[in-house]
Amino acid sequence: MLIKTERLILRNYQPADLHDYFKLMTQEKVANRAGFSIKSFDKLSEILKDECRNNLKFAIVLKETNQLVGEIGLAGLDLNSREIYDISYDEYVKEIECCLLEEFWGQNIMTEAMQALVKVGIEMLELDAIVGASYTKNFASKKVQLKCGLMPYKTDKDYIWRETGETCKVILAKITKEQYKHIQAYKILDIYFEDDEFDDLFEDELKSIEDIINSSEDIQEL
Repeated sequence: MLIKTERLILRNYQPADLHDYFKLMTQEKVANRAGFSIKSFDKLSEILKDECRNNLKFAIVLKETNQLVGEIGLAGLDLNSREIYDISYDEYVKEIECCLLEEFWGQNIMTEAMQALVKVGIEMLELDAIVGASYTKNFASKKVQLKCGLMPYKTDKDYIWRETGETCKVILAKITKEQYKHIQAYKILDIYFEDDEFDDLFEDELKSIEDIINSSEDIQEL
């Protein structure tokens, strides 16, 4: 599958991506934020072989330079994950996962990629909802999720990252197909919030989320 946006190409991984994949997966700050462990070159080369066969895992490539700068994908939910997210067994839901090279943070690249993948997930795959998890203090991730329509709805203080086995406190966010229909930004892919516009638009929401995180174990419906 190939997805194009204003600045990006989202494409499935290829064997030739190995060195770029290794660079992405061995940046310490990227690993810490995304919740995965850093592995050896040989191990990552084996993992990439599987990733190349996953048609819902995408390399994020800059159109202008053809540089691979990150990855994003939609993963299925096992029974335990459905319980954590409060997703019933008859709902068609996937979890969005992503990471980006540190030197490209703050450029709205992940926002652009995630908006496109949410659009594909709801419109083409006909998902009932898309969910995502992120560390409670990772406000950069919260901003990206909000821009893409994923609203925080609960915390889980005993969440286990599948990659590392680490138990930590995370915020769970979700967008349903009904919510998606009401978001004007998805009607065309080249509409994006600039950071200053976003901060003004969601200033109250961000403050509310921060207060809830700092004062409560549980997030109610917002």
